[in-house]
Amino acid sequence: MGMARTTKIGNKGEALIQHIVEVLGFTIVKKWNNDSKWDLVIQNENVTKSLEVKTQPDYLKYGGFSVEIGNKRLGNYINRDTEFTWYGSPCVYTGLAVTQADTQVFTNGKNIIYLVSTKALIKWFERVKSHEEHRIKFGGYNGRSLQVQITIDELEEIGQKIDLRKKRGRKKMEG
Repeated sequence: MGMARTTKIGNKGEALIQHIVEVLGFTIVKKWNNDSKWDLVIQNENVTKSLEVKTQPDYLKYGGFSVEIGNKRLGNYINRDTEFTWYGSPCVYTGLAVTQADTQVFTNGKNIIYLVSTKALIKWFERVKSHEEHRIKFGGYNGRSLQVQITIDELEEIGQKIDLRKKRGRKKMEG
Protein backbone atom coordinates (compact mmCIF):
# COMPACT_ATOMS: atom_id res chain seq x y z
CA MET A 1 0.00 0.00 0.00
CA GLY A 2 1.42 3.36 -1.00
CA MET A 3 2.22 6.08 1.51
CA ALA A 4 -0.44 8.50 0.16
CA ARG A 5 -3.18 5.85 0.33
CA THR A 6 -2.12 4.80 3.82
CA THR A 7 -2.19 8.42 5.00
CA LYS A 8 -5.66 8.95 3.48
CA ILE A 9 -7.03 5.82 5.18
CA GLY A 10 -5.42 6.79 8.49
CA ASN A 11 -6.84 10.30 8.32
CA LYS A 12 -10.32 8.90 7.68
CA GLY A 13 -10.10 6.66 10.76
CA GLU A 14 -8.78 9.48 12.92
CA ALA A 15 -11.61 11.78 11.76
CA LEU A 16 -14.20 9.09 12.63
CA ILE A 17 -12.79 8.65 16.12
CA GLN A 18 -12.60 12.42 16.62
CA HIS A 19 -16.28 12.71 15.69
CA ILE A 20 -17.29 9.88 18.04
CA VAL A 21 -15.43 11.24 21.07
CA GLU A 22 -16.97 14.67 20.47
CA VAL A 23 -20.47 13.13 20.28
CA LEU A 24 -19.71 11.37 23.57
CA GLY A 25 -19.05 14.75 25.17
CA PHE A 26 -15.26 14.82 25.16
CA THR A 27 -13.31 17.89 24.18
CA ILE A 28 -10.41 17.46 21.79
CA VAL A 29 -7.49 19.02 23.67
CA LYS A 30 -4.82 18.25 21.05
CA LYS A 31 -4.86 16.36 17.79
CA TRP A 32 -2.63 14.67 15.27
CA ASN A 33 0.73 14.67 16.98
CA ASN A 34 3.34 14.03 14.29
CA ASP A 35 5.96 12.41 16.51
CA SER A 36 4.26 8.98 16.88
CA LYS A 37 3.38 9.53 20.55
CA TRP A 38 -0.42 9.82 20.07
CA ASP A 39 -3.09 11.00 17.63
CA LEU A 40 -5.65 12.65 19.91
CA VAL A 41 -5.79 13.92 23.47
CA ILE A 42 -9.35 14.08 24.78
CA GLN A 43 -10.84 15.42 27.98
CA ASN A 44 -14.16 15.03 29.78
CA GLU A 45 -14.50 16.73 33.18
CA ASN A 46 -11.38 15.60 35.07
CA VAL A 47 -10.44 12.72 32.77
CA THR A 48 -7.76 13.24 30.14
CA LYS A 49 -6.79 10.41 27.76
CA SER A 50 -4.50 10.14 24.79
CA LEU A 51 -5.45 7.94 21.85
CA GLU A 52 -3.51 6.30 19.04
CA VAL A 53 -5.76 5.37 16.09
CA LYS A 54 -5.03 2.47 13.72
CA THR A 55 -7.26 2.10 10.67
CA GLN A 56 -7.65 -1.00 8.50
CA PRO A 57 -10.72 -1.00 6.20
CA ASP A 58 -10.06 -4.64 5.22
CA TYR A 59 -9.54 -5.97 8.75
CA LEU A 60 -11.92 -8.90 8.11
CA LYS A 61 -10.03 -9.91 4.96
CA TYR A 62 -6.72 -9.80 6.85
CA GLY A 63 -8.15 -11.35 10.03
CA GLY A 64 -7.13 -8.41 12.20
CA PHE A 65 -4.90 -5.37 12.33
CA SER A 66 -1.17 -4.73 12.04
CA VAL A 67 0.68 -3.38 15.06
CA GLU A 68 3.85 -1.55 14.08
CA ILE A 69 6.86 -1.88 16.38
CA GLY A 70 9.71 -0.68 14.18
CA ASN A 71 10.90 0.37 10.75
CA LYS A 72 13.96 -0.38 8.69
CA ARG A 73 16.53 2.40 8.95
CA LEU A 74 15.71 3.70 5.46
CA GLY A 75 13.77 6.59 3.92
CA ASN A 76 12.29 8.77 6.67
CA TYR A 77 14.40 6.92 9.24
CA ILE A 78 17.80 7.04 7.49
CA ASN A 79 19.17 9.73 9.79
CA ARG A 80 18.18 7.99 13.00
CA ASP A 81 20.67 5.86 14.84
CA THR A 82 20.09 2.15 14.56
CA GLU A 83 18.31 1.05 17.71
CA PHE A 84 18.05 -2.68 17.05
CA THR A 85 18.56 -5.28 14.34
CA TRP A 86 15.85 -7.66 13.19
CA TYR A 87 17.20 -10.62 11.22
CA GLY A 88 20.09 -8.55 9.88
CA SER A 89 18.12 -5.38 9.11
CA PRO A 90 19.00 -2.22 11.05
CA CYS A 91 15.78 -0.82 12.56
CA VAL A 92 14.45 2.02 14.65
CA TYR A 93 11.65 1.75 17.18
CA THR A 94 8.30 3.15 16.03
CA GLY A 95 4.60 2.55 16.65
CA LEU A 96 3.82 0.57 19.79
CA ALA A 97 7.44 0.79 20.92
CA VAL A 98 7.37 4.60 21.17
CA THR A 99 3.72 5.54 21.69
CA GLN A 100 2.74 7.46 24.79
CA ALA A 101 -0.98 7.01 24.17
CA ASP A 102 -3.13 5.62 26.97
CA THR A 103 -5.44 3.79 24.57
CA GLN A 104 -5.00 2.17 21.16
CA VAL A 105 -8.06 2.52 18.94
CA PHE A 106 -8.40 0.06 16.07
CA THR A 107 -11.07 0.86 13.47
CA ASN A 108 -12.19 -0.01 9.98
CA GLY A 109 -12.91 3.70 9.52
CA LYS A 110 -16.65 3.10 9.21
CA ASN A 111 -18.42 1.31 12.02
CA ILE A 112 -16.15 -1.03 14.00
CA ILE A 113 -13.93 0.12 16.86
CA TYR A 114 -11.75 -1.84 19.27
CA LEU A 115 -10.42 -0.02 22.34
CA VAL A 116 -7.30 -1.55 23.91
CA SER A 117 -5.21 -0.05 26.68
CA THR A 118 -1.64 0.47 25.53
CA LYS A 119 -0.43 -1.44 28.59
CA ALA A 120 -2.54 -4.47 27.62
CA LEU A 121 -1.32 -4.29 24.02
CA ILE A 122 2.31 -4.13 25.13
CA LYS A 123 1.75 -7.13 27.41
CA TRP A 124 0.16 -9.00 24.48
CA PHE A 125 3.13 -8.09 22.24
CA GLU A 126 5.66 -9.27 24.83
CA ARG A 127 3.89 -12.66 24.90
CA VAL A 128 3.97 -12.86 21.09
CA LYS A 129 7.62 -11.81 21.01
CA SER A 130 8.55 -14.45 23.58
CA HIS A 131 6.45 -17.35 22.30
CA GLU A 132 5.50 -16.64 18.67
CA GLU A 133 8.37 -14.64 17.21
CA HIS A 134 7.47 -15.97 13.74
CA ARG A 135 4.45 -13.61 13.77
CA ILE A 136 6.71 -10.52 13.67
CA LYS A 137 7.40 -9.64 10.04
CA PHE A 138 8.28 -6.81 7.71
CA GLY A 139 5.34 -5.46 5.71
CA GLY A 140 3.60 -2.17 4.90
CA TYR A 141 5.39 0.90 3.56
CA ASN A 142 7.09 -1.18 0.84
CA GLY A 143 8.14 -3.89 3.29
CA ARG A 144 9.90 -1.47 5.64
CA SER A 145 7.54 -1.59 8.61
CA LEU A 146 8.21 -4.24 11.26
CA GLN A 147 4.84 -5.38 12.51
CA VAL A 148 2.83 -8.14 14.08
CA GLN A 149 -0.75 -9.04 13.21
CA ILE A 150 -3.24 -8.94 16.08
CA THR A 151 -6.21 -11.15 15.33
CA ILE A 152 -9.83 -10.19 15.85
CA ASP A 153 -10.10 -12.81 18.61
CA GLU A 154 -7.07 -11.33 20.38
CA LEU A 155 -8.52 -7.83 20.13
CA GLU A 156 -11.78 -9.02 21.65
CA GLU A 157 -9.87 -10.84 24.39
CA ILE A 158 -7.74 -7.88 25.54
CA GLY A 159 -9.97 -4.96 24.52
CA GLN A 160 -13.50 -3.76 24.02
CA LYS A 161 -15.39 -3.95 20.72
CA ILE A 162 -17.86 -1.25 19.71
CA ASP A 163 -20.07 -1.97 16.70
CA LEU A 164 -21.72 1.25 15.55
CA ARG A 165 -24.11 -0.74 13.32
CA LYS A 166 -26.00 -2.15 16.31
CA LYS A 167 -29.22 -0.37 17.02
CA ARG A 168 -29.44 1.26 20.37
CA GLY A 169 -32.40 0.15 22.46
CA ARG A 170 -35.09 2.74 22.98
CA LYS A 171 -37.26 2.95 26.04
CA LYS A 172 -40.96 2.99 25.38
CA MET A 173 -42.68 6.16 26.45
CA GLU A 174 -45.06 5.54 29.29
CA GLY A 175 -48.40 7.23 29.89
